[in-house]
Order: sequence, then C-alpha cells, then structure tokens
Amino acid sequence: MTDRIENSGVYIAGGSVSGPVAAGRNAQATQNITQAPAGVRIEVLLGELETAARTLLPARADDVSEDVDRLRDEVKRRRPSADSIRLILGRLSGAVAGTATLLAKVDQIKDLIGPLVH
Repeated sequence: MTDRIENSGVYIAGGSVSGPVAAGRNAQATQNITQAPAGVRIEVLLGELETAARTLLPARADDVSEDVDRLRDEVKRRRPSADSIRLILGRLSGAVAGTATLLAKVDQIKDLIGPLVH
C-alpha cells in the first residue's frame, strides 16, 4: 500500500519570491522574499491609477490626476499631513467608486500610506 501525500497548496502574495522549492514528505525549503520600498510601490500604484482613470473614467481623469499629484507632493513632504492625505484619498475613492479596478488601487495605496503617516 502506498502512502498518499496530499498537496494543500501554497499561496504567495506581494513582492518577488526566489529560492529553492521542495516537495514531498519532510521536504524543507528556504525562501528569500524581496519587496520594493513602500514609496516605490505607492508611486507605481499612483501611475497605474492615473493611466487607468484616463481609460476607464475619461470624464474624471483630470480630477484624478490632480489629486494624484497632490498626494505625491504630500507624501514627499518631510512631515506629511495625515489629514490632507485622508482628504485626498477620500476624494480619490469617491471619484473612482464606480470602477472596482480603480477602487482596489486606491485601497492598496491607502494600505501602503497608512504606516508612513503614523
């Protein structure tokens, strides 16, 4: 009789994963997980949000772009204002509320910015 090995699956989110992968009974592997700094990821998401807004919400694209610029400026300040950031993110959420893809990007930006202003 053969022992049955059940694969419960692996889920990896965020960043890049490199390193050996092991499978089988008593297998062990070491993973090195790297991720870009939050500021870089925020900038990438802001760029994606701006680009997608031009395509998906052309009537609001200018407003989204202006708020993205304001957010970029605020985040780069030596002491970013949490209140200003909350207001800008609130406006962005309202502007893209009808588009799940864009709203998800705003939510990702909120998650990344939160620790920077506390």
